Amino acid sequence: SSVLSDQQRVVYQFKCSFCDENSIGFTMRHLHEPCDEHKLDSSSIKKHFTNKHDCLPQELTKCPK
Repeated sequence: SSVLSDQQRVVYQFKCSFCDENSIGFTMRHLHEPCDEHKLDSSSIKKHFTNKHDCLPQELTKCPK
């Protein structure tokens, strides 16, 4: 069996651990690639954590379902 972050062509959901906001995404790439990109300042997920909760998303690669 493969690790979730190594799978391709997946729909994924990030659910904020502080509130009910979530984000749905789709990738044709390995899942770890968009997860890594969500750590960038341009990411809407990172902006959510920094603007609404005044913190950085920790261990973002463990968040998707």
